[in-house]
Amino acid sequence: MLAVVSIYDNTSIQIHWNTSIAPELYPNNITILLNKFQTYTLALEFDPTGVQLTSNKPISVFSGHTKASVPATAITDPIAECLKPVEDWGRVFSLTQLVDPKFAGGYIVRILSSSTNNITTWKLGGNHNETTLAAGEFLEVLVDGNVTHPLEIVASNEVLVVQFTVMNDHTSPVMLQVPSQEHHRISNEILFPVFDMTDTNTTTYLTVWLPPEVDILQLSLNERAVWKFIDKDSSEWSIFQTILEVGFNRLAIQGNGNVHAIVYSYGHRRAYAYTIA
Repeated sequence: MLAVVSIYDNTSIQIHWNTSIAPELYPNNITILLNKFQTYTLALEFDPTGVQLTSNKPISVFSGHTKASVPATAITDPIAECLKPVEDWGRVFSLTQLVDPKFAGGYIVRILSSSTNNITTWKLGGNHNETTLAAGEFLEVLVDGNVTHPLEIVASNEVLVVQFTVMNDHTSPVMLQVPSQEHHRISNEILFPVFDMTDTNTTTYLTVWLPPEVDILQLSLNERAVWKFIDKDSSEWSIFQTILEVGFNRLAIQGNGNVHAIVYSYGHRRAYAYTIA
């Protein structure tokens, strides 16, 4: 599924298909004109990863699937995300399991390139890999549930990194756009919700990444959080986790480092995740 939402009148949008995508069904380019709050949707029978959209005015673009399987052999469940524009992508990323490693089922990472000749490396423990991606080309990396080391990604040009949690008998998959380590913090105080999914027993984790210049003591979560140290990556960013309560939570950050944080909640056949910093 692909959906485009216009914010202003007279918005001209060009959709540039990857030439390998169903050329007999779709022309290489589609141009549409939308007015304020109009939506253009496409129910696709293929993976649209690599499709490029350009617009003369700001738009919102949503991508997802009504019956996604992560991995492909799992049962199906819907996933969707409002996609970041290319100018908000990044070059340096650090990922980890979004739950306590004792309970992790693993995750799949998709790395999408913004440009040609994009040299992309990824490290996991002692393993080091490198490839060169073209514009709109992507690669996938599977991280098993028993892996506790961070997955580190460095690209010569901007990439979009999306993390998919692996589905199992107990929970649903999620689709999460991972913030880069260059991502600038917007505020020193963040209020964010944890939703009450009353029909299932859920656990909600907050995972934070701290640069070397920020100490965990500079974070205040509801004034009483107990943080668990997970690991450090090769850039000396520290990763911590804690469990959240249902309701509104307050995260206060001292200092000026580019702290980033992800909320992940899961239960029986229910799960969601989003970035708060």
